[in-house]
Amino acid sequence: MKSFSEYLGATGVVALLAVPVIAMASAVHAEDIHIHTGDLSQPERAASFRQDVEAAADTFCSGYKMDATYLVNVSKCKAAVRDEAMSQLSPSQREQLVASRPTYSVASGR
Repeated sequence: MKSFSEYLGATGVVALLAVPVIAMASAVHAEDIHIHTGDLSQPERAASFRQDVEAAADTFCSGYKMDATYLVNVSKCKAAVRDEAMSQLSPSQREQLVASRPTYSVASGR
């Protein structure tokens, strides 16, 4: 009977130690990331904002386990970070960001 009580006691200790570890792991994803927006009508500032959002997405989504679903998980995570960043902008800031998107033209060979 002593081995059963020792087993039960050891299991309880392991369970108690696991709680802070789980809490710390979930706290990492609860961390806020702040990105300065500024005047997004300026192309340089809009480009900087986009870079900052991508850097935040890279940082935030880097903790996934390398397995068969890794690429899908990272892709969905980064899309969620971008969506969240856009949802935090005011309607006028969203319009400024869209309007400042660079346009590309292709020269014809004529």
